[in-house]
Formats: sequence, C-alpha cells, structure tokens
Amino acid sequence: MQQQTLRAAVVRDQRVVIDQMVASYEGQYTPDATEIAADYDNSLYITPENQSELEPATGSPVNRSGCAKGNSAVYYMPLDNLGRAQGMRACLNKGDFNYANGRGDWAFDTDPTLIVGSGTEFPLDNLTSWEHQPQGLRRGMDRGHLLAGQLGGSGEDLRNLVPLFPQANRTVMKKYEGRIAARIQAGETMYYSVTPEYEGANLVPVRLHLGWIGNLGGAGYAVINNNR
Repeated sequence: MQQQTLRAAVVRDQRVVIDQMVASYEGQYTPDATEIAADYDNSLYITPENQSELEPATGSPVNRSGCAKGNSAVYYMPLDNLGRAQGMRACLNKGDFNYANGRGDWAFDTDPTLIVGSGTEFPLDNLTSWEHQPQGLRRGMDRGHLLAGQLGGSGEDLRNLVPLFPQANRTVMKKYEGRIAARIQAGETMYYSVTPEYEGANLVPVRLHLGWIGNLGGAGYAVINNNR
C-alpha cells in the first residue's frame, strides 16, 4: 500500500511539472477540459496558429504539392470503425513546431505554436488512465507515435498512436525520424507521411509505410515491419 501511494505521488508530481512547463511558454497551446475530449470520428488539422477537427469526407489539407515555407501543418486521419489510427500527413519547417526534451526544457527557441510534440503518459500502470492508449496495446509493446514527438506529434491523441514492438519503434522508426528531424533543423522543408497497415480486424499494425520528400530533393520511402 505504501509503495502504491508513493507511485501515485510520483505521477502527480510529474504532471504538475509538465503543467508548469507548458504554462511557462507564453502563447503555447494548453488544452483545456473541453478540448481534451477529442472527436475521433473526425480528423485533426493543426497549423502553428490554429487547430480544427474536420469531417472525414473533407480529405487531407496537407499534401506534397502545397508543402512549402509558411505552410507547416499536421493532419491526423480519423480513427477507423475499430478504433485504429489510420495515418498522418505533415508539412514541417524549422521554427514552426516544438517539443519538450528529456530534461523538461523546450527543445527549440521558437515563436508560439500549436504544433507541439508530447510523450505518452508515464508510467503506464494501474494508476494511469488508459484513456490515451491505442487499441491492441499489450505487455511488451510501445505506444508508438506516427508523427514523432520530436517532430511535433502528440503522445495523447489516439489518431497519432499505434501499438509497436520495441524493435520497430525504438530502433528502426527512430532512425528515420532522426534523419528527417536533422534535415528540418538544417533548414529544409519536409513533407512526411506515415500510414499503418493492418491485416483484417487485427488491432496491431503489421507494418508502417513511411514517405518523405524535401524541397531540396531527397525523396524516400520505407516499410517498417512491426515484429518482436
């Protein structure tokens, strides 16, 4: 009982620190109680200045042809009828997104932006809400971002989370994300897409399809198998 109480106190302290850190960034997006209740039947469209949920039939407003300086945006597709994430599209430029690094500091000195990366809830145990956990998650799996936190991807919105085995998430996916992040910080505009592939009604994707292209060239495509 004493250990359980201690863990609960640690979780509370972590959330207080995060809340204080977000509040300290003047103009930074801080979700309130009404905004946290996302409508996962809709897609989510975020720019540095605005965010809105769109009807599924609207289609993605983020595409390769419109990806340029001044057009940074992130688009999360709606969950499907089984509650699974379907994919994301992003156009990213240096200075238009931010995230909190491992020390709890903002990674970049940017203007206020709504494209803010975040990690998943930690620790994941009986004291932690399962509200932000993807369908199909089980012991030994990661809550994998489609759009990485370091690229401005949400760790709470289910439209951006899929169950991934550590090899796929922490090794292979991380390698590609790091390369894309480096190109953006070098001043390149990057269009980036990630689409999970499922087999039948399986809640865990069998693989992820990644695509990217920069305004200086260097297009690429990769398939990440979600294996143990």
